[in-house]
Amino acid sequence: MTVRVEFLASHPEEAQNLGRLHHAEWGDLYAPQWSLEEAIAELEDHALRRDLPTTLVAMEEDRLIGSVALIEDELPHDVSPELRTLGPWLASLYVLPERRGRGLGKRLVAAVEAFAQTQGQQRLYLFTEHQEQYYLPLGWFRYRRFLHRERPVSILQRDLP
Repeated sequence: MTVRVEFLASHPEEAQNLGRLHHAEWGDLYAPQWSLEEAIAELEDHALRRDLPTTLVAMEEDRLIGSVALIEDELPHDVSPELRTLGPWLASLYVLPERRGRGLGKRLVAAVEAFAQTQGQQRLYLFTEHQEQYYLPLGWFRYRRFLHRERPVSILQRDLP
């Protein structure tokens, strides 16, 4: 089966489902400022866009199997104001658990990087708690590591070619 990477705007019916998946994956990192309703509302907004901020989805036939976003602001609200000036952000890289380990995440990262370049972006950032080692071989490097709510997190940076 062929996997297509497309704008969520081509599949707006997936916004609520994707909001639930994202909130289940990262809700505790952003709580209490980011509710399930806010996660769904963000993706419903992205389902109207093909420019920044937006979400790309990986579709296999009519089934959503992954996503990645390009957004202006990614950090939790209680992070240092100096870091909140960074952006834009690669965010919400998500692949269904049963589809992980097959290169789909790398394909989504490459797709959002290419899209960012078409938008005139020369640098991207991302915020991660556990996945720093995933991104380093893809050309990302650590910009800053710090504790957020007693949890070690990293901001990574990628200069686009």
